[in-house]
Amino acid sequence: MSSGFSAGPQALGYLYQIRYALYLILENREELQLSIESLDDVTFDDQGTPTELLQLKHHVNQASLTNRSRDLWKTIRVWSSLTKDELVSSNTLLTLVTTGLAPENSISSLLRHGTDRNPQLATQQLRSIAQSDTQSLAKEFEAFNALTDSEQEQLVDSIQIIDASPQINDVVPRIKQRIKFSVRREHLHNLYERLEGWWFSKVVNHLNEESAVPISGFEVHDKICDIAEQV
Repeated sequence: MSSGFSAGPQALGYLYQIRYALYLILENREELQLSIESLDDVTFDDQGTPTELLQLKHHVNQASLTNRSRDLWKTIRVWSSLTKDELVSSNTLLTLVTTGLAPENSISSLLRHGTDRNPQLATQQLRSIAQSDTQSLAKEFEAFNALTDSEQEQLVDSIQIIDASPQINDVVPRIKQRIKFSVRREHLHNLYERLEGWWFSKVVNHLNEESAVPISGFEVHDKICDIAEQV
């Protein structure tokens, strides 16, 4: 039974952020460090220099990343502010991961991860939309318009969109794929459950410390080895 005031989707969004962060740290180089809710939803840095900022958007129902999507523009607002404050550089990758789908010929489709990108056209379209009077996105447009032309171009060129990403339960097989060579096949699920339990506790402590102490990829891989020796 639902009261109509359920916070379930929002809670799933936070849990998705934590679970997906585990997948990300397993995907990246061990020497990189990860922070949650610092500069962005997830931030990777190398010796204190941000290398990638990620926004993670989870939707229970099908969502579309249209040209006026709040997910898209709220993300651009965050990154515009960081660019203006010089907290990110042209070498910082800006990644939007969403379970939603970018329609063909949309701005988001022009910035999809891969080779078929057109950030120049995306910039032009963003500028055009940001001049409109859509009140619900006024603050987002204001943040983007506050950038100089060169800053806008740098920002958009740094963006990559990863749409149609797996929902929260579908991230589990991806994590298992990354750790499957650490144990015999019959022990894989046990390894995964113990690793994720440790990871959630680690993130709680990380957030209690206001994300001041990042989580090292080396630490996660060492933990996998420790658990693998016990299962």
